[in-house]
Amino acid sequence: MFNLKTKQGKLFKALVLDGESLSASQITKRFAIKNPTATVSDIRYAGFPIYANTRKAGNLSLIHISE
Repeated sequence: MFNLKTKQGKLFKALVLDGESLSASQITKRFAIKNPTATVSDIRYAGFPIYANTRKAGNLSLIHISE
């Protein structure tokens, strides 16, 4: 589990626990994470499924899929 007081922990809470959909730019602005791709990869490596989906407009959206 992640420390929910860190930037990575706050992103983990938003994506995994709260089930929010966020783009890379939203992650950067909201959590001040300079490399959202690496941070999401760290969360994935810890065993949490996070998938990237594109919308019709073409913007990237990160979402958590519950099993």
